[in-house]
Amino acid sequence: MSIGPTALPPTTIYEAARVPGGVRRGAALTRAQAEARRLAGLDIVVCGDDPFESCNEARSIETAVGPCYHDGPHAAGGLHALPHWQQRSPPPEGHSFYETNVTKALP
Repeated sequence: MSIGPTALPPTTIYEAARVPGGVRRGAALTRAQAEARRLAGLDIVVCGDDPFESCNEARSIETAVGPCYHDGPHAAGGLHALPHWQQRSPPPEGHSFYETNVTKALP
């Protein structure tokens, strides 16, 4: 029997689409693909069991695109609205969403 913290599975980055009720995840992406997608003004979502790691990964991707800021989930996004990072002065448009312990991307 092991005592002590266990490692959580790593985060995974996906294509994302804003849909009524939340954010739908698409195909898995590499870090480079995620950055290219954000540069093109498209959304991504970071999924995983550790919300702090997911937030940090989303911030890191968004920072690679340019100066950004954090924003919480929006009520208009529905029950599955996710917090996210976005550009301080777009373009590009779009968001780097991430999952929390409570809210998850739609499959």
